[in-house]
Order: sequence, then C-alpha cells, then structure tokens
Amino acid sequence: PDTVPCTVAVPEAAVAELRAKNLEPTHLYYFASPKIFVSKSESWEPDLFQSFMASYVTHFQATVNALRGAFDGPLTIFYPSSSALDDRIQALAEYSAAKAAGEELCRYLDRFEKDLRVEVRRLPRIATDQTLTLTTFPAASALDVMLEVIRDLSGDRGSPG
Repeated sequence: PDTVPCTVAVPEAAVAELRAKNLEPTHLYYFASPKIFVSKSESWEPDLFQSFMASYVTHFQATVNALRGAFDGPLTIFYPSSSALDDRIQALAEYSAAKAAGEELCRYLDRFEKDLRVEVRRLPRIATDQTLTLTTFPAASALDVMLEVIRDLSGDRGSPG
C-alpha cells in the first residue's frame, strides 16, 4: 500500500499529494508530536499545554476535516495515546491533559462521524527519538507495538511473517 506523510499543521498538502497520486486514504496513523520531555520552571505551564493541545487536538481535527472534506470513503484512524495518563507523572501534566482531550475528541468522532472508525490506544513507553536518554529506562520495541496495531486495524491476526 502507498503511504503519504502529512505535516499536520498543513494537512491540505497531504490531501493534494493523495489526489495527485489518485489515492483515496483508508487509514490515518496520527503520530504528530512536539518534544514531550522539556524542562519546566513551573508545575503547570499554559504555553506548553497549548502547544500539546495544538498537536493532539486542533491539528488532529484539522487533519480529519481535510481528509473527510476531500474524500468520501470510510476512514480508519489510529490515535496513539500514552500510558502517561495512567502513571500521573507530574513533569508530564500538560502532555497528559492534552492527550486526554485528544482521547475524548476521538470518542466523539468514532461515535458521531459516519464512515469513521477511530482506534485509541494508550501505548507504553516506546524506544523512539523522543525517549532516548543517557540513563536506561524500560521501553517497548516500536516495531512490536506497531505491528500489533497494524494487524488489529487491518483485521490480520495471523502469525508474524
């Protein structure tokens, strides 16, 4: 299957590329994220929260709107959330609050939007460029986690190839 990357601040560019390639999207894997681990001077920083809200709610909705406005077919969306919502880590308060708002938006979209399936998963800490540190923290394999997601969304629960 073909894939098209999308800069979520300007989803119209991805829509134009899909049209130019004569493709109609069937799946959206929404992995937009600013830097998660940042130094903070306060326990709650409104500007940081707004940055996360832009990525996880505002740009997400704009991306969905751009795709739904340009294409008529059913669309399956994977929205990765985070186990940080369960862990209640003080340093990630703004991130967690924005992810929680994103999850709620996804529930509404899944329930009320015709031909739209939204799958939300709270993923464990995954080894990515966001989680690389000098000290060792347990992190799941991105490949293992995402293969399971892709299989679930495609309905393919067979053995790994």
